Amino acid sequence: MLRRAQELRREQKYDRALELIDQALFLDPQNFAAEAMKEMIEDSKLYVETRRYNRQHDYMTRTLSLQNEEAVLPYTELM
Repeated sequence: MLRRAQELRREQKYDRALELIDQALFLDPQNFAAEAMKEMIEDSKLYVETRRYNRQHDYMTRTLSLQNEEAVLPYTELM
């Protein structure tokens, strides 16, 4: 189960990987390897989500900044 969860983590299928880890922990609550892997997968999932949100935020900030710059340019046809 842990090996498959590790493969799913590499494929960025975090939710499915966490399901397998939870199954392993249900069968053996004292499985320290599963606990450690669960933390690692949760951290990976958060990192990927944070990176995606930061990219989206940066893109939107640059887009709005560009629109603001274009909005303050004087119209040359009126001059």
